Order: sequence, then C-alpha cells, then structure tokens
Amino acid sequence: MRAFWVLLTLCFGMIASAAGQSDSDLILGTGSDILFPQGVRIGVGVAATAADIAQAQLIITVQDQPARTIEVEVASAALVYTEPEARLRTIWTFADDSAPTWGDLVGYRWEIRLVNGVEASAEGEFLFSDPRQEWETVSDAEGRFQVVMPQRILRSGVSIDPLYALMSANTGTRPRLDWILYPPDLAPGCQSMLEEDGDIRRFASTAANDLQIDCQADAVRWVTRGWSVHQIDDVMATEAFISRLLVDEFYSSAWREKAVPEWFRFALSQIYSPGSEAVLLSEARRTARTGSILTMDAMIEAQESAVWQAQSYGMVAWLIDQIGVLGVFRLANVIAAAVDFATAYEQATGQPLEALIPNYGQWIFSREAEIAFSVSPYELPTAVPTMTLTPSPTRSPTPSLPPTASATATPEVIPSRTSAPTATRRAAQPLSTLTVTPRPPGSLQTPTPVPIPRAPSLLDQPNVRSVTLGVLVLLLVTLTLLLIRSGRRR
Repeated sequence: MRAFWVLLTLCFGMIASAAGQSDSDLILGTGSDILFPQGVRIGVGVAATAADIAQAQLIITVQDQPARTIEVEVASAALVYTEPEARLRTIWTFADDSAPTWGDLVGYRWEIRLVNGVEASAEGEFLFSDPRQEWETVSDAEGRFQVVMPQRILRSGVSIDPLYALMSANTGTRPRLDWILYPPDLAPGCQSMLEEDGDIRRFASTAANDLQIDCQADAVRWVTRGWSVHQIDDVMATEAFISRLLVDEFYSSAWREKAVPEWFRFALSQIYSPGSEAVLLSEARRTARTGSILTMDAMIEAQESAVWQAQSYGMVAWLIDQIGVLGVFRLANVIAAAVDFATAYEQATGQPLEALIPNYGQWIFSREAEIAFSVSPYELPTAVPTMTLTPSPTRSPTPSLPPTASATATPEVIPSRTSAPTATRRAAQPLSTLTVTPRPPGSLQTPTPVPIPRAPSLLDQPNVRSVTLGVLVLLLVTLTLLLIRSGRRR
C-alpha cells in the first residue's frame, strides 16, 4: 500500500514539473523587417500549431529606453493557424518620438507558452535605419562630424574631411555635424502614390516591398531625432552639395541679418568645393558677349539657371583677382562685424558694391579671368584665421572700370591650377625642347680611307712553297708504310 502512494506522488510530481518545463527546441527562429519610417515587422517560428500556443509576448528594448511589452494576439498574428509549424508576425507601429532613432540598437525577445505549459523564449536585435539603401558612416577621430550616406556615393571618391578642415581653420569654429544624406533618387520619409480617387496615399514598406502600412508625415522626424536629413541635389555634384551644406553650418549664424546675397553664398561654397569651376567660364563669357548679364537685384536670390550660377562664381572670381582667394575668405569672416554685406564688401575691396557688375562685365574676357576661375584654396600653404573688420589692401581698378578711390595694392600671388606667363619675364627654354638641325649633303668633306700595307710572308716565295710541299708528301708516305708493317706482324 505504501508503494502505491509513493508511486502516485511521483506521478503527480512529474505532471507538475512538466507543466512549467522549458523546451529549447520549441522556437525555430526569429526575424525582423523595418518599414521605414513608420514601424517594424517582427516574427517568430514555433514548432507547434498556432492552436497549441496559449500566450505570445514580444518584449522590445531600444538603447537606454525602458523595455516595452506587446501582447501578441496569436489568431491574427499566425500566417496559417493550423499548420504544424506556426509562424507569428506582428507589426510594431511608431506613434510618437519614443520610436527608435537612426542608428539605435533595437533588441527584442519572444516569450512563448503552449497550452500544455511548455515555455520557450528567443532573442534578436537589429540596427535601425532605412533598409532601402546600403549605408556607410563617415566620421573623424575627433568627433567633429558623423555623416551617413549611401555606399555607392561614398565609394565614388567623396571626401568631407578636407572641406571641414579648411572651413574650420578659416572661421575658427568646429560645429558638430550629424547628417544623413539621401541620394537624389530616394526621398527620405514616407513613400507616396496617387490613388484612383485622386487622393495621395502615404505608406511605408519593407525593403522587399512585400508589405505596406500607412505612414504619418511626422514619422521621419521621430526616427531621425538628433540628425539633419538632406537629399542630394540631382543637378549638382555631391561634393559641391556637401560644400554648400558646410558653408551654411560654418557661416549662417555669423551672417544672420547681414543681407548676404545668395550669389556670394553659392560662389563661396563652390570655392570650397574641390572640383574645378573653370567650366563656368565659357557660360559666363557667352552671357556677357550677348549682353545678358543679370542685374544686381536679379542676383540676390538663388536661381537654378546656368547663367545665374556662372555669373555668381564669376563675380567672386573677379574678387579673387582683386584681393586674392584669401581676401575672399577674409570678406566672409568680417561680414559678422559689419553693418551688412555691402559695407563689408566696400571695406574689403575699397569699392562700392554697385561697381561690381560693370567691373565684372569687361574683366570676364581677360587672361586674369581664366586664372581666377582656376584658383583652388587647397593649393594654398596656410588657411585664414578669424579676421577683424580691418579692410584688406586692394589693387587699383583697371582703366575700364568706373573711377573710384582705392588703396595701393600689396602684390599677392594667386595660386592656380594652371600656371600663366608673366609680362616681365620670359621663361627659359627647357633643354628638352632643343633640337639639332642637320647640314645639307656634301657640305662636309668626307675623308678617304688609306689601306694599311701587309708585311710579306715566306710562303709568298715559290721555292719555299715547293720544298714545304715535298716534305709533307714524304712524311705522309712514311707514316703509311709504318702502319702497313705493323699490321702484318699482328
């Protein structure tokens, strides 16, 4: 009887133990798909039918935020309710700025409990970003900037560090940059499509586009907190676009309420851009030749036309010819302490701003214009420190310019990508260009070779030759007889 009760107790213990047991083989795998910028689809595979699952929980952690738990409704989350291996999918939809931001590490854990009491859990994680592109982050060791851009653009040779270093040296500032640069063919944020009824539908989708969900316009702002998001202009080189963004970062606060015209802002960013601007010269000259030079009022606001861009750079190229590229950097610095841009310009050049376009219109056809359009600040030995409002010495205007008071210029060497000859000194001809001119045939006397006489030999005498021949014949006969006799003895 005692044995019966002991056996019964053991059976109840085994049943109670089985009710809370854990099965490591119950969960087959996990996965996630980002529906940027609105949510994430997170899934789990279970070695049981959906009908056998009593409870499914998804616990999500984002960086340092408190963990959040989602109770998953099995009936709606199961792809097929009765199949032997249940696959559950649920969508975590963002509703506010508690959403993960770009670059956050998101962790999740599935907790599954079956009807028979068996429990299991599995974890996964992913870095949050836009999965529609392959991204790469560019940063420097000093933590000055962090720029995310598509790999295909970065591998084309784009470099940020030289631009940042030069602007930092010229302005004496080191702004912190956290940028996300989208390519021209992919807009950040929600995607959109025109419905048959004429309404525009905003949606977010997976990278494979196998699932779409409605998308809120504010979602991209939630998931890029702490970042500045920009889309690269499709009509501008990438480095020129980055240079324009950097000019805004380094100079905008100092230029606030200084009425800085867009032509100067554009041209300064082009100077900082490593690419050559010499291609703009032909457009600038064509415009000037046809009498289509834009007025100063037309140059204040930015335009997308090639005429406006070429003239903008040409006007600053004229400044480079007058005060040097370092003088242009000084002008950009002293704007902050001046009443406005026109005042800073006059102090830097010694001429009123109204005289710029007449000066430019005649100068653009000169050799100096070709040199100024090819100047690169990256060939200068040193950068420009932060400057005060002291005006720089300027060169007297050319005779074709309106008469204005100006200071005597201090000669300044303008570095350029193409060297130009000077008016006072002719370069010596290199040795590699010297040639040898041949004389005409027969102009020089050709010496006639003189034969060298040969010393006479004894064999040249007939008697000596006969005696020598007879001796050789006698020796040959003697040797023959000796050979015959030796053969008979054997």
